[in-house]
Amino acid sequence: MPRFMKIPMSPPDTDALLLSIVETGGSAHLAKLLRNPSGPAPDGRYLHWDELRRRQPPPDLGTEDWWFSVKAARRLLYKNTPFMDKAGRPFVFALVDPILALLHRIDRPTITPSSTATAESPAPSFTGPRSRRDTGCWNSCRSPAS
Repeated sequence: MPRFMKIPMSPPDTDALLLSIVETGGSAHLAKLLRNPSGPAPDGRYLHWDELRRRQPPPDLGTEDWWFSVKAARRLLYKNTPFMDKAGRPFVFALVDPILALLHRIDRPTITPSSTATAESPAPSFTGPRSRRDTGCWNSCRSPAS
């Protein structure tokens, strides 16, 4: 039986949220949201709106206010790509600390002492993926010449 992936709920429009925040709370409320200590990755995780909306927001913030503050923090970290999203806008992504840590785990080679290594000059050697789980990524990331 085929399994179907649940399509996550789309996040609120950031521009509409900004307008609503300024209209209802003024610049003081906006400043408060921009100072939110959650940053771009609440609790050290990169959360999509569909996940974030199910969590308890920080004290004195509603879920949409919390989302706006997270998006504002991510916006400062955006990297451009040559791609467009389904609405025709440039596709961007944010390299937040949890993403960098995951990329490091993928990128990190396994180092084993070489048979020619001595105590004075250890010579680490690259042995490829650390486990069967890493093999798929390893094979998809290698250049054709390797």
